[in-house]
Amino acid sequence: MKNNLLYKARALFFVLFFVMMPSGALAGVRGIYITQPTLENSRTIKYLIGAARAAGIDTFVIDYWGTNKYTQRNLQWVRDAGLHYVARIVMFPHGGLPEQIESSRYLAKKDKLIMQAVALGAERIQLDYIRYRHTHHQSPKNVHIIFNIIKHVREKLQGTGVKLEVDVFGEAASMESKAIGQDVRVFASAVNGICPMVYPSHYFPYVYHATRPYQTVYKSLTDLRSRIKEYPDVNIIAYIELYNLRFPLGRDSKVKYILDEMRAVRDARANGWYAWSATNKYRLLFNILEERGGS
Repeated sequence: MKNNLLYKARALFFVLFFVMMPSGALAGVRGIYITQPTLENSRTIKYLIGAARAAGIDTFVIDYWGTNKYTQRNLQWVRDAGLHYVARIVMFPHGGLPEQIESSRYLAKKDKLIMQAVALGAERIQLDYIRYRHTHHQSPKNVHIIFNIIKHVREKLQGTGVKLEVDVFGEAASMESKAIGQDVRVFASAVNGICPMVYPSHYFPYVYHATRPYQTVYKSLTDLRSRIKEYPDVNIIAYIELYNLRFPLGRDSKVKYILDEMRAVRDARANGWYAWSATNKYRLLFNILEERGGS
C-alpha cells in the first residue's frame, strides 16, 4: 500500500510538472549526438531514427571519421527520415598540441574529412575539440591561432551552402580561455553557430552546480549571448547532459534535472539544444519528450 501511494504521488508530481512547464519550453533545435559506430549499426540507428522522430527530435549530430558502405547507406536513412544531419569533426582529440595545430599536413586530413561529410549531405559542420590542451601555456595568441583554423574551414565551405558550428567549453561562454584558445567574441565573426557544453557537472564547485542545473545553464547562455551581442545572427545551441557525471541521480531527479536544463535553454532565448550521451542511450530523453507531445 505504501509503495502504491508513493508511486501515485510521484506520478502526480510529474503530471503537474509537465502541465506547468510552458508549451514552448522545448522549442528550437532538438538534437542528439550519435557516434559513428552507432550510425553503422543498422538495427540501432533504425531504432533511434524512429524513436527520435516520435519524440520530436529534429537533428542528429553524428561523428564523421571516414566513410564506408554502412556510413553512406545509414546516413541516407537519417536524411530520408527528415532529420537534419550535422557532421561532428573532432579536430584535435583531447585538445591540440602545438605541433598538430601548426601542421598543414594534419589540417589537410581534417579538410578532407570535412569535404567528405559535405558530399554525404551534411547541413552543418560542427568542429569539436577546436582548442589547445588545457595544460598549454596561457597566451592571447592561442585564440587567434585557433581562430585562423576556424576561418580556414569557413573558407573551405564557401559556396557549399553548409553552415559552420564550433563547440566550446562551458567556461568559454562567460570568459576568454587563454590556455585552450577559445574566445566566443572572436569566433563569432566566422561561424553560424556556437555550441557551448553547459554541463552542470563540469562547473566548480561541483556540488553547488549539481543542484542548480537551471541556474548554471541559464547564466552560461545569457553570458554567451551578451558576449556576442554584435553578432545577433549567430545561433547558440547548447549541449546539455542527461545525467550528472559526478553525482548519481535517481530517475525522478534525473527527469527534473533534464527538464531544468531545457527550461534554461528556452528562458535564455538560445536557439535549441543538443543532448549528449557518450553511449547514445536516449530512452529516458525520448520518454520525457513524448510526455510533452514532442513539442
